[in-house]
This record gives sequence, structure tokens and C-alpha cells, in this order.
Amino acid sequence: MLQHAILIIGVAVFLVVAVSCAGAREEKTPDPKAYVIPPGARVETAAYMETLATGREDDTLLVDGEAEFKTRVYGDKLLEAPVTGQPCLYYWLEVAYETPKADYHLITDISANDIYVSAGGAYVEVGRAKRGPDADVVKTYKTGEEPAAFPAPAHTYPEVTYRLWLLEPGVEYHVRVEKFGSAIEPEDPEGDVIYETYYHFTFR
Repeated sequence: MLQHAILIIGVAVFLVVAVSCAGAREEKTPDPKAYVIPPGARVETAAYMETLATGREDDTLLVDGEAEFKTRVYGDKLLEAPVTGQPCLYYWLEVAYETPKADYHLITDISANDIYVSAGGAYVEVGRAKRGPDADVVKTYKTGEEPAAFPAPAHTYPEVTYRLWLLEPGVEYHVRVEKFGSAIEPEDPEGDVIYETYYHFTFR
């Protein structure tokens, strides 16, 4: 009788723990649509990062004295990533035939979606999202077996490798913002030099 009671209590405890863990997993699973910019949201240009900067280290804007700050990424719309089909806000796809001596480039495809970081109570437009050094997805396909949605152009290589960089909804990234400037000489000798400022956002 005692063993039976202990068994019932053990099963009950297991079920409570299992349900709690399942609930915790569900809470941690992001709703991708929550990372689409809502109508009427406060949106600022990339230059807004300068108002948040507490200093500068070479080209890097310091936020709270640090070269990086943490944020999730938002977009004007939700995208479907090439190769994987998963929800994303930004992707950079490169397709090549890769050999130990050289890579033969076939495709570069970059998503057309305005993306933002959350900073200073606003959604800040990302001026230029830089491609990271390491791809999030690397897959090699025999020729003719490539993903139907992103086939490589006609070629004579035996296989092609797809390298995919992603910014995903719900993921917290470390972001570095760098400010650069350039001067464009006027075509008219008496014209004014045009100065341009732009910002690089690096995610890791």
C-alpha cells in the first residue's frame, strides 16, 4: 500500500514538472510576428544612434561606454529564409562551387526588407547590416538537387554550396555601430564638395 502511494506521488510530481517545463518552453518560443514593426511605432534613422552614444572609439559609437549593445531585431515584414524556410527578418545568401584552391561564385541574394534595432525607446533603422564571418547555414547540393525556390544559374559544376546568414526574430544580438564619412568631389569645379555619413551595424 505504501509503495502504491509513493508511486502515485512520484507520477504526480513527474507530471507537474513535465507540464512546467513544457510551459517554460512555450513561453521562450517567440512569436515571429511580434518582431514586425507595429503601425504608428516611433521610428528613427540610423543617425539617432549618435544621440545615444556616450563616446566614440575610432569609428565605433559607444553606448553606455560599451562598443556593443544588446537588442533584438525587427522588420517591416516577416520573411521566409532560403534553404531552410524558417522565419527571418534578414538574410544574405551566397551560392558557389567551392574547391580547396578557389570558390566560383554563382549567386548573391540579399533580402529586401527594412530592419531595425530597439534602442533609446525607438526602433532605429539599420543603415547597413554587415555580413558576418561565419554563415548560419552551410549546405552543399549535387547539381540539379538545389532548393527549388533558389536554384543556381546554369553551370557545369558537379555541386554547389549554399551559405546563408540570418537575422532571426526573437534572438538577442550583440550590435556594434560604426560611423563612416566620405567626400564626393563635385563635377563642376566651382561646385561644393558633398559630404556623406553612413552607419554600419554589425550583429553577432
